[in-house]
Amino acid sequence: MFIALFFLLEYERGSTLMDLEQIKYYSAGDEDAILVTDIDETAPLTDEDGNLQYYSTGGRYVFSVDEDE
Repeated sequence: MFIALFFLLEYERGSTLMDLEQIKYYSAGDEDAILVTDIDETAPLTDEDGNLQYYSTGGRYVFSVDEDE
């Protein structure tokens, strides 16, 4: 979780090098998901609170991951 938070902070600072591979996949229990990004896969999409959004591969829905929890 710390890696994802650090990565977002670097993105907000205007870092030109974005390596989404570190946060591309999410797994918790039976939940497997893929990070939702822009069309060029250069920036992760977030909800209104700034949490990363993932697409559930099993349930076919989008959910947010709160890094603080």
